[in-house]
Amino acid sequence: MYHFSDIIGEDRLTGHLRETIRSGKLSHAYILTGPKGSGKMMLAETFAACLCCTGRGESGDEPCGECLSCIQAEGHNHPDIVYVQHEKPRTISVNDIRSLREDTAIRPYQSSHKVYIMEDADLMNPAAQNALLKTLEEPPSYVCILLLAQSEDQFLPTIQSRCVHLRMQPVAEPLVEDYLRSARGVEPGWARICAGFSGGSIGRAVSLATDETFRERREAAVKLMRGIHTADTASLAAFAQEAAKDTAVLDETAEFIRMWCRDVMRCAAAGDTDSLFYADEDAAIFEESLKLSPGDIGRVMDALEEYDYRMRYNASAAPALTSLLLKIRDAGSKE
Repeated sequence: MYHFSDIIGEDRLTGHLRETIRSGKLSHAYILTGPKGSGKMMLAETFAACLCCTGRGESGDEPCGECLSCIQAEGHNHPDIVYVQHEKPRTISVNDIRSLREDTAIRPYQSSHKVYIMEDADLMNPAAQNALLKTLEEPPSYVCILLLAQSEDQFLPTIQSRCVHLRMQPVAEPLVEDYLRSARGVEPGWARICAGFSGGSIGRAVSLATDETFRERREAAVKLMRGIHTADTASLAAFAQEAAKDTAVLDETAEFIRMWCRDVMRCAAAGDTDSLFYADEDAAIFEESLKLSPGDIGRVMDALEEYDYRMRYNASAAPALTSLLLKIRDAGSKE
């Protein structure tokens, strides 16, 4: 079972919820926002388990993990923790909310609270939100509704005004890296790479750590950058064309290239290989850094900025990436 102490990098939110539990000053509705993999469900389930726990005592602010209520919560079969379902995959309709409203009239079976967890709550259409509003305006004293969404933008102002907002923040990369290493047993070098691409999301970092396709794309980018100064234009263009077939692959590939260049420039400036993103490629990074003059570094930085500018204004992806690779290739070349 998860505890608030297991939720990394969200001390402000967990502290708020723990104080809420200690004080008993519970809101009837919360909006939890954050990107996919940010830990919204983990936070919601921990909060729900703690509200229903019978073993935490009067001042306890963590689920005990041992009582019947906690065992049921962990198994997702607690009668007073309700996961709101919806019939249509991309819409939460007024009929779905009517079912919720009817259920709120039934008192808790065994706990002092009845907690409703609605994932992807931003899928509620306006009619559904207006139906939910009636419950939020006059909720039974035992009801707590947790609305999980990537953003609060899709909620009506009337819904937002009746909910407490809890916004998940990106977790610092060192904390993500440490979690992958200590809790998931990920090799240190790979943990650093996955943390760097996680966007501060523990869930995304865990997914990347076990994604063999992601590892293969990383290896392809490293192979390219190791030999970029001897690559011909046709091979670089072919690489860019393949990467540009998928937006997610393109973004990852561009970031792999950017981080390689960042490591080379850092090594060239500092003269050492400490704290490299590509720690397992330190010898190749150091060798590459010896080839670059200050002017070369400036040209690589300009090329990266130009690529970002072109992509921001919807330039054709393959030519933009090809141009970046050619400019990196030519930096440091001796005429």
